[in-house]
Amino acid sequence: RLSDLMTMTSGLQPHDRPSTDNYFSVIMQLPSQHAPGERWAYASAPVDLLSIAAQRVSGLPLGEVFNRHIAGRIGARPFGWRSFGEFTLAASSFSTTPRDLARVGYLVMMDGRWDDGSGQEAILSPRRVAALQDRVDHGWDVVVVRPSPGEAHEVGAIAGRESREGADDLILAAARRKVERR
Repeated sequence: RLSDLMTMTSGLQPHDRPSTDNYFSVIMQLPSQHAPGERWAYASAPVDLLSIAAQRVSGLPLGEVFNRHIAGRIGARPFGWRSFGEFTLAASSFSTTPRDLARVGYLVMMDGRWDDGSGQEAILSPRRVAALQDRVDHGWDVVVVRPSPGEAHEVGAIAGRESREGADDLILAAARRKVERR
């Protein structure tokens, strides 16, 4: 089920090396270790399997869908995404500025609603926001590498660590704390 991939309870053997040669073939052939939904296990493969599924349904790479339907609607510049073959490498990294990443954190903090000055618009459904908040409960933190002014830097999710320096980082930390309190 897609929900098991989204919550990292797929039961698949964990695989967290997206730089592996023939990554697509590797993740498409992962054996099961547990029944789906039975056990949580961090790994990149489930996220990238979701990226494949999303692209096959939408006809667009997941990174393009994110940039068009989320980043663009909240005034963020397009995020840079790596790929494996024709698919977005969604699990391991993307590049953006701290300010644009803070916009995403603020969107989550505001329960998926965004006000661009013309009134609030629902960008994410309450169900999606709840799913993102559930991930935080699993110990996911956002790590921000502070760039030089105007320079995009790579950011990613790593368990148990968080940068809290600088105004943009403080916005993300505040968004994370609000999510955790729910």
